Amino acid sequence: MTTTTRIVKAIVTLPILGTVSRDECGEVIKHGEKYLIRVYAAKPDWKEKKSFRDMLYVGGLSGQGYTESPYKRSLDVPLPEGHELVALKFDDLGIPCWDSLPIHIDQWFSPTGSMIITFSQEVNIQDGMLAKAIEELLNKELKPGGLLYKANH
Repeated sequence: MTTTTRIVKAIVTLPILGTVSRDECGEVIKHGEKYLIRVYAAKPDWKEKKSFRDMLYVGGLSGQGYTESPYKRSLDVPLPEGHELVALKFDDLGIPCWDSLPIHIDQWFSPTGSMIITFSQEVNIQDGMLAKAIEELLNKELKPGGLLYKANH
């Protein structure tokens, strides 16, 4: 089985964060908000299923603050062939909003060009650990005797 995975830069547009209130004197008080965004590689039919069963966790964003307009955060993630990236926001109780946040994919370039990884062996992926599986295979191929070691020496 051959699987091609690209390392891409995912740019997630976060919604407006926080709330505004007024104290007894009429002064404006801006309250920050915590956020947790999880990025998944999912098959195109993920919206119909609304289940994590066929989704691979590839990265996440978290933080807190106040914003008056949407803003963007980025992260580099693996994207297997035949999958799309989905960015889901989770509430304080860990419940996801099944409407994906806007996510834009930019190709991530290594110094020698775009980084495309092709595996000719089956990758064992459990518990959404795609990134770890890719890292282990890359480390193996970068050692003497590996395909990437030969290409660089």
